[in-house]
Amino acid sequence: MDTMSATLPHSRNPHQIHNGLAAAGKPGSDVPESVERPRRTHPSGHAILTDEEIRNLERENLVRALEVCNWRIQGAQGAAELLGVRPSTLRDRMRAFGIQRPT
Repeated sequence: MDTMSATLPHSRNPHQIHNGLAAAGKPGSDVPESVERPRRTHPSGHAILTDEEIRNLERENLVRALEVCNWRIQGAQGAAELLGVRPSTLRDRMRAFGIQRPT
């Protein structure tokens, strides 16, 4: 297992993803401004992201994983393995977000 996949959490919690990306120290591990400075907080003090912010974070994370893996979806060095999902799931999410390999 490479350092990046060992460091990144296999979670959809935006804060865990943010912390994992920061710990990985990889180039391009910037996170959306909405995660760094949440706009809303719950009375308990927890940051609250909107559905749109979470979707943007997920899309950016998928693109980042694909770029890191040179747009390879499956196999030992594929983005699906890095993300901890099946290749068919990654393809479905790419389709849902309108993500296509650059030409």
